[in-house]
Formats: sequence, C-alpha cells, structure tokens
Amino acid sequence: MFNIFIFLLLATTINSSCVTKPYYWRIYEDCIPNDAVSTEDDNCEVLVGRVGVCYDNKVVSYYPATFNSTSKSATTDVLNKKRVFNKDIMILCTSEPERLRWKYINNVAVQGDFLNKIVAAGEHPSGIRYVGKVFHENEWKVSTVYKYGHNNPGLYIWTNVDGSEVIVKDFQVLTYESS
Repeated sequence: MFNIFIFLLLATTINSSCVTKPYYWRIYEDCIPNDAVSTEDDNCEVLVGRVGVCYDNKVVSYYPATFNSTSKSATTDVLNKKRVFNKDIMILCTSEPERLRWKYINNVAVQGDFLNKIVAAGEHPSGIRYVGKVFHENEWKVSTVYKYGHNNPGLYIWTNVDGSEVIVKDFQVLTYESS
C-alpha cells in the first residue's frame, strides 16, 4: 500500500511539473508567422511582441511589446518612456490558440496562483514581466504588467504625445490554460 502511495505521489508530482505552455516566441524576420498571437481586435496588424534590452553590455532583459506589422516595429515602455524597436523583435506564437485568452482585470488581481496562468515575457531583478494590453489613445497597446506587491503594480504604457509613462490599473492580461 505504501509503495502505491509513493508511486501515485511521484506520478502526480511529475505530471504537475511537466505542464506545457501553449505559447512560444519566434524571431521576427520580415514575415509574420501564421501562428502569431494578435490583440484579437478587427485590426489584425497589431500583434504581441517581445524585445530585448541589454543592460551593462551583459544582461538582456525582455519586455512585452506592441508589434505593428505595417511599420514592422515594436513599441513598449522601457525605463519610464516609450521606446520603438525596429530589429531584434520576437513575436508571440501558439499552435493552440484555444488555450490563450485575454482577461479583464484590476492590478490587485495580479498575484498568487493567478500568476501561474499569465503569459510571461521576461524577468527583471524584482520579478517577472507579464503580457498585458489596454485600448488607449485609440489604439491597442501591449506592454509590461507588474504583479501586485511590486512597488507600483499595473500595466506600464506610454502616451503618444510625449512618450511619457502611464501606469494603468484596469487592463487585460494574456492567460493560458494548462494542458
């Protein structure tokens, strides 16, 4: 009986740690992948992107970004301001789109077990950067969500007027269902 218990415990542990995530990042090479994840609006030229920023010429930190397929650029908030990238861009892709969902939330909800269901784009010294979006200034903006408990949680976006940072408290996060 004890051996069966140990076997079931081991099998459950292995199964729970082998959960596959239904998304991956592809390097953008002038062609939009057919499995790219969009913002799910009528304007399919806006996709979920990711860009890397190099700090001290040794550490690359990834940020979720708004990828515009017309301009072939990715825009996000980096260090309190709008940044536009024209190279070294990745596109979020999935072979299982039915497992990805945008969910409306408030910044207080970004904590606990819910963090295990949000698509991550990168890490920083104080935690993980999650993928979020909001409709702001007549366009979808995909950018970084910092969890509740961060010194200023929410979705970090930019203004189109001067590129200054805006922290949004109500937004959508990209979630996924476990397999």
